[in-house]
Amino acid sequence: MKNSKTDILDKYMDVVSSMFIVLNKRGRIVFVNKAARETLGIPYKNIVGSKWLDFIPGNQKKAVDKVFGDIMSGKLESREVYENDIVTPSGEKKRILWHNALIRGKNGGIKNSVSSGRDVTALRRAEQDRRKLAADIIRQERLAALGRIAAGAAHEINNPLTGIMAFSDLLLADKHKTPAEIRKTIKTVKDSSLHIKKIISALLNFSETADSTEKMEKTDINKLIRNAINGFSERFKKNKTEVSFLQGKLPPVYVAKAGLFRSLDVIFENSIDALKEKKGGGFKGLVKIKTMFLPGTSETLISIRDNGSGIEENMLPKIFEPFFTTKQAAGNTGMGLASAYGTISAMGGKLEAESQRGKYTEFRIIIPAGDSRKGDMK
Repeated sequence: MKNSKTDILDKYMDVVSSMFIVLNKRGRIVFVNKAARETLGIPYKNIVGSKWLDFIPGNQKKAVDKVFGDIMSGKLESREVYENDIVTPSGEKKRILWHNALIRGKNGGIKNSVSSGRDVTALRRAEQDRRKLAADIIRQERLAALGRIAAGAAHEINNPLTGIMAFSDLLLADKHKTPAEIRKTIKTVKDSSLHIKKIISALLNFSETADSTEKMEKTDINKLIRNAINGFSERFKKNKTEVSFLQGKLPPVYVAKAGLFRSLDVIFENSIDALKEKKGGGFKGLVKIKTMFLPGTSETLISIRDNGSGIEENMLPKIFEPFFTTKQAAGNTGMGLASAYGTISAMGGKLEAESQRGKYTEFRIIIPAGDSRKGDMK
């Protein structure tokens, strides 16, 4: 039976807005206040006596258990401030910032740990969103600057290159005056020049998307995607790739039709390459496309997901950078995804990627909906 002092303390703790939790040496909960019960979503009578470790995500249990054990045994100093995830019985994950202290007995031994916590899930998510927004702005500015430089450099290189290719053709055409060994060398020069020309073409295309004024038109997104799938059907068929398209009900969307079509083509090509890399042993290549309206955001989502080789985690942040590529195919310039990113950004949209090596890659195109997107790409 609680005494009056304990009852007053309990009532005081229940009006405190921070979580308040007391654990015994075995890591079991001996006290929780109202804020903690509401955060965890469990009544008092069902939570006291529970293992605190049961509320820790599986991938963090071992580390948290070791730290707690070392602190309670005196091997480790208590961490005054600590931050970790918890999982409620409903499966919701929350990020909690803790302030911790230890309760000692008369002999100096550790009896309990006392923690006050604050739910910082929304705060950390907002910080992450701000960092991502800042990174996106910097990337777009770099792409625009690189586009202007690329256009100038491409024109400067293209002029002498045209002369090299023209004279190579003249020498190759005169079979009688040009010895076989020299012809072989000239052929190498010609092939290398063609490769440079391809890079220049990619640079010019990139510079156009980085500084585009392509017309924004009211577009049936589902129809545009169907046309893109049909246009790529031979490539899908050749690589024995099954394609599914789940069409959502979408509001009017203003996009640069040709630019979005090119961007879809780049992403489809990326999926084919990833599926090729993984093929073998009865593997069946799949590309799943879906569209949906994101309620509460006025945005339209286009998702393209393949079950190919995936992208290494450390490579994922770099895939939209110009000239970056993980593909070994000859002639690959590494400009496709950079151009797609620039095109979609110019529409006021976003291009994102998620991947797990060996399992899948998903590209997400997010486009603002409504009449506000009329006019030219900015």
